[in-house]
Parts: sequence; C-alpha cells; structure tokens
Amino acid sequence: MNIQLIATFLSLLLSVVPQMTNSQQVNSAVNFIQQIIPMLVKEYSDLLPIVKNILALLKQNGAVTPEQNAAMMAVDAQIDKAFDDALAAYLANHPDPAPVASPAG
Repeated sequence: MNIQLIATFLSLLLSVVPQMTNSQQVNSAVNFIQQIIPMLVKEYSDLLPIVKNILALLKQNGAVTPEQNAAMMAVDAQIDKAFDDALAAYLANHPDPAPVASPAG
C-alpha cells in the first residue's frame, strides 16, 4: 500500500470518527491503525535517507548561497528533531518490559 493511499484512508477515517457510534467501529479503526503503523514507520525510514542525501548533495553544489546552506541546515535539524521527538514519544508510551527472570536451576 503506498503512502498516498494510506494518507487518503487516514483522512477518511478522521472524517468518520465523530460519527462512530459503537465500540466495534472504534475497534475496527484502532485495528486498522495498528496494522499500518509498521508500514508508516517503514515509509518514513525509507524516505528519510533520500531526503538527507538530497540535502547533502545540494550542500555540495557550487551554486548554493550561504543563505540556502543555512536554510538546508535548518531543514536537516528539523528532520532530526522530528525523528528524535517521535522516538521519545514512542519510548515514553512503550517502556521496556521488565526482564524475565530465568528459572532457578
């Protein structure tokens, strides 16, 4: 499933959430979201290196002005911050499980 199709489904889902009237509908929505999370993470992680490579190549271009370079550095920092914030939010909501004690033997 491509990212545009997922975005369309999510927009549709967002528009129907206020009309959901029973827990089965909510459960279906949650299940859908749970199923697409790995795909969203994969899409993001697949696209991020491409964007970073584009920025790196642009920075090497001799036609880049100091202002453009500063703007690209700001975009690069924005990407890093968004990733770090998303990771921190995920870790806050998904703490490491306690280690399982091995049976005494």
